[in-house]
Parts: sequence; structure tokens; C-alpha cells
Amino acid sequence: MQGLESRIDGWFVSNSSFNCCNWVGIICDSDSGRVVKLELQNKRLTGGLSDLVSNLDHLKTLNLSHNFLKGMIPVSVFSLYNLEVVDLSNNVFSGGFPVSINLPALQVLDLSVNGLLGSIPAGICVNSTRIRVLKLAASSLTGTIPFELRNCVFLEHICVASNSLTGAIPEFLFHLPRLMVLELQDNMFTSIDGSGNSSSGITRLDVSSNRILGELPDFFHMFPRLTHFCAHSNRLSGGIPSSLSNSPAISSINLRNNSFSGPIVFNCSLMTNLTLLDLGTNHFSGVIPDDLSSCHKLKAINLARNKFKEEGSPDFPFFKRPNTSTRGLPLQYRQLMSFPPLIDLKYNFLNGSIWPEFGNLKRLHVLNLKHNNLSGEIPSELSGMMSIEILDLSYNNLSGQIPPSLVNLNFLSEFSVAYNRLSGIVPYGRQFGTFSNSSFEGNRDLCGLTCEDSLVTRSRTRRSKKSNCPIEGMAVGIGFGTFFLLALMVLIKL
Repeated sequence: MQGLESRIDGWFVSNSSFNCCNWVGIICDSDSGRVVKLELQNKRLTGGLSDLVSNLDHLKTLNLSHNFLKGMIPVSVFSLYNLEVVDLSNNVFSGGFPVSINLPALQVLDLSVNGLLGSIPAGICVNSTRIRVLKLAASSLTGTIPFELRNCVFLEHICVASNSLTGAIPEFLFHLPRLMVLELQDNMFTSIDGSGNSSSGITRLDVSSNRILGELPDFFHMFPRLTHFCAHSNRLSGGIPSSLSNSPAISSINLRNNSFSGPIVFNCSLMTNLTLLDLGTNHFSGVIPDDLSSCHKLKAINLARNKFKEEGSPDFPFFKRPNTSTRGLPLQYRQLMSFPPLIDLKYNFLNGSIWPEFGNLKRLHVLNLKHNNLSGEIPSELSGMMSIEILDLSYNNLSGQIPPSLVNLNFLSEFSVAYNRLSGIVPYGRQFGTFSNSSFEGNRDLCGLTCEDSLVTRSRTRRSKKSNCPIEGMAVGIGFGTFFLLALMVLIKL
């Protein structure tokens, strides 16, 4: 191909035939012998795309993605009458879109991860009305979403993420009749237009990492098929819209890093498919709602860095409240072996003791309770979390000893009880032999192995660090040993 600076392996290697239809990446029509597909992705191609590609007037697929092609995309490419798929993503193309795009057969246009500059072409759907997939992510685009895009009634997937698009997210996008995936994240949108009642077929909506200000529209009744909603890292405030907290199809909700406030209210009796709930780094307050106990498919929940308070035994989401059918006994969570692998409750105002019921989470991987106001002893029942990998109880007011049974947590790779009021001997053996002193610092009465001779005869050689056992304890031990020796000598003489 003219314009390329690199060789395409498998071209011009046959001495018996120069038929290009036998070359790697070229597919020809069996009847006419004309080239219908160029599939040259991931060939490490360099150089530019020649205008001569317009001579391939039967071409249906042009895939040059994941190469190192540069320069402007020839205008003639956007006039190939039979072209159905254009994938030039992940190259170094520059320059804007042509004024006119005349691709009546176009179904897929992917120009993502280039340096195209300019704005989304307003006339993209004038002559390309059957386009199904439009991907322009990370292409340095500016401006707003053109109103003319409403004419792309066959669109199923729009991705314009990681650009510099501004203004409001227009409501007409939600009403494109076949649209299922709308990815608008990592731009500079400031608001969402949406108040209609007509139904939308969108299943995945991502507006995260923008500059959206104010309350989230209460318009989720428009999305009966919505499974994934992501709006993290914006400037959203107010409460969670009731239409979102009653979405029956929703699987994941990510509202992390905003300014939402007030209590959390979810109707988990309807939200039976909810698997991920991320509300971290907001201003939610009150108690953790026990209605989450009805979300039987939860796999990860992040409520860190909020203002929750909680006392007593948990109704969330490990055990349900007693009822008459269970004779006063706690009704165990239905899917005990499908517990969430992650529970993050750090940086809240949780008080009271650590719930022993955490020990029933056999498949929990991460439990983070640091920076709360938890008190009391560490329950030995935590040794039942046999799959736990990260357990962080630091920066609380915990007292008593570290349960020796925790050494049975064979998968534990990160552990911290730093800055509490713990005392006694740090368990040793298995995974506990790998934790540094930083896991235990800030506990004035906590010491290693034994509080009498650990510094002298049984130091933690694997860590090569001194024990935090108080000097006063050493003095008492030495004094007691001296007294015992003198008493023994007196008995011998008698």
C-alpha cells in the first residue's frame, strides 16, 4: 500500500502468484475477485494512509486499528459507497473530520485514540443513517454533542469518552430507539437534560468524571433495562433519586466521589440483581440501611468516607431480622457462599463493637473498617473469614488481645490493627510472620511473642525489627527472674 513506511508481512512473498487476494489481511469477493476487506490490525504499520484507497470501490471493511499510522485521514475514505466498517482506532492520525461524510452503507465507525481535534461532525448521520456503532473516544474532540445526532436512529453504541466535550448531555440521546450503550465519561459536561416519560432501551450509562453539578435527575423510570449506571467523580449533590433506588434491572451503581447527602434508601426487594454498590466519598449519613439485607447478589459494597453511624448487631447485609417463622433465631443470608468479596466502611463514624457475624463471610476478600470509632475486643469469630486477603481494623478504639485464631487465615496478605488500645502478645506463625511492625504500631501495651523474653531469645527474624514490648515490662520480667533465683538458692541451702 502506497504511503506506508513499513512492510506488511505476508505480502509479495509468493513467486508463483502476485494475486493480492492471497496476501495477509486482504479478503476478496469470490465471484468478482474485487477487494472487499482490508483487515490489517495489529501489524505495527507506520507511515500514512494513501488517498489511493479510494480506488477500492467495493471495499466494505477497512480495519487498520492498533498501528502507528499518522497524518490526516484521506477525505476520499469517507466517500466509499460500499464501506460498512471503518476502524482506524489506536493510531496517530491527526486533523479534523471532513465537512461531508457520504457513507450510506456505514454501520461501524471507530476513530478512537487518535489526535483528530475538532468537534463531532454534525452531518455524520445525513448520508450514513444506518450507523450502529460510533466510537470517538480519546480523540481530542471539543464542543458539544450536535443536535443532528438525533437522526442516527439505528445507533446502538455511542462512545465519546475521554475528550473535552462541554455543555449539557442532551436528552435526545436517551430516546434514540435502538441505543443500548452510552459512554460519556471523562469529559467536561456540566449538566444532564432529562425529564421525559418515554422509555429508553439503554442498558449501560456512564457519565463519570465530568463536571456535572447539582442533583441527579429523577428520570431512571425511563430506563427499565438499565443494568450499569456510573456517575462517580462529578459534583452531584442531594439524595439518591427514588427512581434509581427502585430500578429492578440495575446490577451496578457507582456514585463515588460526589457530594451526595442524607440517608441511603434502597428498595432491595425490587433490586434483586444489584451486585455492586459504590457510594464512597460522599456525605451520606444516618445508619447503614438494613434493607440492603434483601440485596442477595451484592458482591462489593463501598460506603467509605461518609458519615454513617451504627450500633449493635448488624441487620445489614449478613443476617435478617428475626421473625415468627424462625422462632426468634436470625434468618441466615440465603446465599451464604456468594457473599460480597469486598466491604469497605472506612472513614465513617461507626461505633460499638465489631460484629462477630463478619466471621460468617466465608468468601469475603476485603474487610476495611479503619478510621471509625469501633471499641471492644476483636471477635475471634473473624477467623471464620477463610478467604480474607485484606483486614484493616486500624485507627479505632479496640482493646483486649489479638485473637490467636487469626493465624489460621491462610490467605491474609495485608493486616493492620495499628493505633488502637490493644494489649498482650501479637500472634505469631503462618501469615502473621510476614507482617511488619507498622501493622501493630500505636498500641502501647502490645508486644511480640511473649512480653518477657521476645526481645532477647525469640525475636521476629523474618521481619528483622524489634518488638514494641514496653521497657517497663522488661524490667518487671528481669526483677521477677532475680527474685525467683534467690528464692531457689535459699531453698537449696535449707
